[in-house]
Amino acid sequence: MKAEIKRYPIYRKKRFWAGILLAQFLLFYVASKIDFAIAFFEMFFELQKKWHQQLFASFPFSVGDVFYILVISFLIYLVIQLVKKKDRNRQWIKSLMLLNILYLTYQVFWGMLYFQKHLRDQLPEKEIEISQMKTLTLKYLNSCKESRLLVKEDVNGVFDINNLDAIKKEILQTQNKLPTFINVKKSPEINSMKPSLFKGIMNYTGILGYYNPFTAEAQYNADLPATYIPFTLSHESAHQLGYAREQEANFIGYLVGKDSKNADLKYSTHYFVLKSL
Repeated sequence: MKAEIKRYPIYRKKRFWAGILLAQFLLFYVASKIDFAIAFFEMFFELQKKWHQQLFASFPFSVGDVFYILVISFLIYLVIQLVKKKDRNRQWIKSLMLLNILYLTYQVFWGMLYFQKHLRDQLPEKEIEISQMKTLTLKYLNSCKESRLLVKEDVNGVFDINNLDAIKKEILQTQNKLPTFINVKKSPEINSMKPSLFKGIMNYTGILGYYNPFTAEAQYNADLPATYIPFTLSHESAHQLGYAREQEANFIGYLVGKDSKNADLKYSTHYFVLKSL
């Protein structure tokens, strides 16, 4: 008598989900080389960002950070199950399914934006000489001194943010006043900037803030010196606007804050520029 072979549906096999993940890598790689595909994802982001931000903005805590904690906890659980050799095939399938979902969501809602047309292509090309850098440095040094006189200080003479909510509101409103030859993206003016739950880790790593593509929240380290926080908010909000590259988020953050009526935001922006110079 022949032993009966137990057959499983294809979706219950590791190689199926590994193949799907590989197919995704190849698909998005090819899409990143096609202008039409990039434009499609850029348009999709523009259409969905308002409801995406609205969905999580009302929560008083970072939903994205809670999501990361749950995902990491689940992955640790799967690793432990694999080490214990408990139904390894099922645990591998769960892991691969989760990776497929996370990768697809990341690429559709965010990853493809890294291949947008560069902002620098919309600006005149010009070589910056050292003498010009020195002039700019002195200019922003003086600007920092002037704007520093307009901000609030604590009893020790240290810069203290006057009203954080006012800064967030100013950033969102100013985003819609940027020059159209540089920016055609529209801000939904939804405040979804939240302090990160991982500020302890951020203090050690030097991370000032980050954008969560799964919940469209802009996270910042609330333990930062007050000097850094306004510009960090402006930078992370630029990601919410649709600028994925770090340099471009810095540039948009600079445009938002350089002539701001909010003294705290203006000072923080000028200070960032001075440091960069």
